Amino acid sequence: MGDDWTDIPVLKRAGLACAPANALPEVKKAAHFVAAKDGGTGAVREVCDLVLKSQGRWGTVMDYVESAHWPEIKKDPMKIVRFSQLGRGK
Repeated sequence: MGDDWTDIPVLKRAGLACAPANALPEVKKAAHFVAAKDGGTGAVREVCDLVLKSQGRWGTVMDYVESAHWPEIKKDPMKIVRFSQLGRGK
């Protein structure tokens, strides 16, 4: 996903080059897919949905969302240190 001139070389090498709706015209020309949404308002989500659907995985994802039963996490998540705890030896 790119929106500016500096993204064009990378987009040309990508398997699926994408751009948001508000990308520069030159970037849109280099893209395989231009999202209907602007950057920062759902363009990446639009591409993720497209990929999941094209791979036939959309139904599996929706099953997880609707059941609220997410796959088991294989490792412990990182501990989050609150700013207020820093410097207290905790």
